Amino acid sequence: MKDKVRFYNGEQLARKLKISGETFHLEVKKNILRQFRVEIENELRVNNPDIGLDELDMVYLGTLDHKRVISTNLSIFDFI
Repeated sequence: MKDKVRFYNGEQLARKLKISGETFHLEVKKNILRQFRVEIENELRVNNPDIGLDELDMVYLGTLDHKRVISTNLSIFDFI
């Protein structure tokens, strides 16, 4: 699973979504973090997880070292 996930910074994800970096951080990332708050706190134990995508643009959240990664089972396009 996590071997096929590539993690991106906010600007890269914003370009992929064809939105501004500001819109990504204030709306999209905020929605992702809100929707998966419990999983982020309990499974990842971080405040600001990295966001990764697989080849189908499904969203994964990971720790900074990417040793713990969880799937959201949602596409990045579900958040815009």
